[in-house]
Amino acid sequence: QEQALRTILGMERARITRYGYAVEYDALDPNELLRTLESRRIAGVFFGGQVNGTSGYEEAAGQGIVAGVNAAARARGTSPLILERSDSFIGVMIDDLVSMPFDEPYRMLSSRAEYRLLLRGETADARMLGKARDLGVIPPERATEVDIEQSVIERTLAALERTWVGANQRHASCLSRHGIQPAGRSQAALELVRRPEVSLESVLNALEELRLWEAERPTGLALARSEIAAKYGAFIAKEQKAARQQVASESMRVPTGLDFDDVRGMRIEARQKLNSATPETVGHARRTPGVTSTDIGALLIHLAAMRSPSSPGPMERSSPSPPAHGDPHVVIRRPMR
Repeated sequence: QEQALRTILGMERARITRYGYAVEYDALDPNELLRTLESRRIAGVFFGGQVNGTSGYEEAAGQGIVAGVNAAARARGTSPLILERSDSFIGVMIDDLVSMPFDEPYRMLSSRAEYRLLLRGETADARMLGKARDLGVIPPERATEVDIEQSVIERTLAALERTWVGANQRHASCLSRHGIQPAGRSQAALELVRRPEVSLESVLNALEELRLWEAERPTGLALARSEIAAKYGAFIAKEQKAARQQVASESMRVPTGLDFDDVRGMRIEARQKLNSATPETVGHARRTPGVTSTDIGALLIHLAAMRSPSSPGPMERSSPSPPAHGDPHVVIRRPMR
């Protein structure tokens, strides 16, 4: 390198005293992309990777998958792959890229996702199975494995909910032998698993000893997923409900002539963008470049207040908190008590 530098006019006697390192590359404004990562300006041209202003290997790889699948889908004339914010972290990243102001390299942080509990790593195959199967990007044998594992988890949860442990001495002694504190009352096995200090495996051991467990016993990853689903079922159901509400709001009409400056909790930049775009629906507002999910949450509160004649106007409310939102993906398909 030193010899190469000395070939430059004026640097014939240059000497390297300390090597440096820098990364620099050109990037497009990702606001000019659709959520399929297709260019808004040039139909049929897709972009994925650091050229979209991201930093990091995983971010680039995720975009590459989406851009590649959608390029193939467009060539074949089939439906594109569009990942929602409640589908995956990739969906969160792409939604941010195409809608948020682009002023610095983008990193995918878990804090950017509203539905982190739904986007747990061990549920990725179940969350993506439907889309992968529709697009033909998952081998049939792998799809079958995921279906079987999900079925085992659902049957385990159902069995835990319908299996009850009594308050008698025999049941209490058995629970104690397996490190489970008896409750002194009859309760569903699911309630035992939900205790922070109790594992699903210890509950299953006790139930088998009492000859109360009649379902197939989960093992390996299915066991771990069943325990997570049991312990956090109520919280997962809450996030799923919020995600469903977000889908319902997609076609909600925005009143003609609405002054977005009146929407409390919305950023000034978003107000300006929406006043200029004059969206007809919440979905249109959500896809306006520069408008974030938090801005849409503030808009939903404002519209709800306008529809309710008995409630105070949105400007009279004190610091409302925007509701969580996103599109649902039901990994646990049965309600939890």
